[in-house]
This record gives sequence, structure tokens and C-alpha cells, in this order.
Amino acid sequence: KRGCFCYANALPTYQEQVENMLYPRLISINNPHFDFGGCVFSEKAMESKDKNGQSKEGCSRVGIYRATNLIHSITVECNYNGGRVVGPKAPAATTDGRCSPGENWRGAPPKFTDVILKQVGKDLLVAALDMEDANPWSRLPNCNQKSLDEIREWLQSRLISTEPYRAQLLEMKQAQKEEASRLAKERAEELKKGLGAGGGSFKSGPRSLRDVVSRVGANSGSGAATARTRVAGAGGANR
Repeated sequence: KRGCFCYANALPTYQEQVENMLYPRLISINNPHFDFGGCVFSEKAMESKDKNGQSKEGCSRVGIYRATNLIHSITVECNYNGGRVVGPKAPAATTDGRCSPGENWRGAPPKFTDVILKQVGKDLLVAALDMEDANPWSRLPNCNQKSLDEIREWLQSRLISTEPYRAQLLEMKQAQKEEASRLAKERAEELKKGLGAGGGSFKSGPRSLRDVVSRVGANSGSGAATARTRVAGAGGANR
């Protein structure tokens, strides 16, 4: 069974859902016993009923979100016995000896102790500092995703296979592609106008790279001849 993980909400837009998933991801970076892969972010978990017939709609996690639109409304759960995985814990980006070192656990996951569970609680707060970019001993620079922006991109890649976020992300990528194409066309038009202003316009625009090179070469030659004339005139005056 899962060890330490969380139940979170499924928010309507991919931007909100990325921010929603960011906090649990930061907890897992700071604590090797927090299982990000075991966290639940589904709409089903917001509406399903338990074995007593009570709906999750009445739980504080969902109720607070419905009332306030609070993005980071989660329920952290910890198994009494232990977890199924122990993740890596990167060293902090500091030389301060007071900071706990990195960890790479080998062997079977340990049984949970008071020390482990207390550390999970502590790292909930450390992750909140990371989320605000206010952690002086952050482990992010030594992780696979080395910044909050890189974590957000990684979370987006996980949402691309989940509806309704898949449709939203594909629409966003298409809009970015169209915007890049529009800017490229504008740049090409500006370049075309600049070449025309430099030495007369092409009747129908430059037809090939050879046309462009020929026109630029002609302009450069004309400029050089003018410069030589000015130098010769100045030399004659000195003599």
C-alpha cells in the first residue's frame, strides 16, 4: 500500500492544475518517504462515496476549495506501517553544515517511525518555502528539474494524456505555433522592406539568394567608391 501521499482536487484549467500538483511534487523532492506517484488528483476522488455512503463532496479538502477556490487544498495521509517506495533526496545547494545531507536509500523501504513521520510534517513546511522561492537551503538546483519553471514544464507533460487538460494544452500549443508563424512572416516582411530601402526595391521582391547577394554587393561597392573619392579629395587638399 501507499505510505505517505496526498489527495488533492482536480481543477478546471491546466494552469491551475499544474500549480495544484506543484506543492506535492516539492514535498516529494524534500522528503524521500512522500510518494508523489501515489498522490490522487482526480475528479472522481472529489465526488466518490466511501464505504459508509458518504460523499467526498463533504470533506474539508473539497469543501474549502468549493467555497474559496483555494488551489492548494490537500489531505496528506500516512500509513501506520510503511511505504512502498523511498525516493532520492538531493543534497541542498549550500555548504552550511546544519542542513541535512542528501539520501539514496538502498534496500527495502523501512518501517515508519516517529522520526520519519515527524520529518514528513517538517518537510511540508520546507516545500512551502520552495514554492515561494524562499528556501535558503533549497534542494531544487541538484534535482532533475532544477527550478520551479522546469517542474511546471514536467507537470504539464504529465497532464498531456489527461482530459480535460489534454485538449487545453493542445490548443495552447497550436496557438503558440500560429503566433510563431505570424512573427516569422512579419520579420520576413521587415527584412524585405529593409533590403528594398537600401538600394531600390525589387519589382517583385528578391526571387533568390543570388538576387539578394547581388543587390547587397552592388550597394557595398557604391559605398566603397564614395569613400575612396572622399579620401582622395582629402589627400589632395593636404598636398
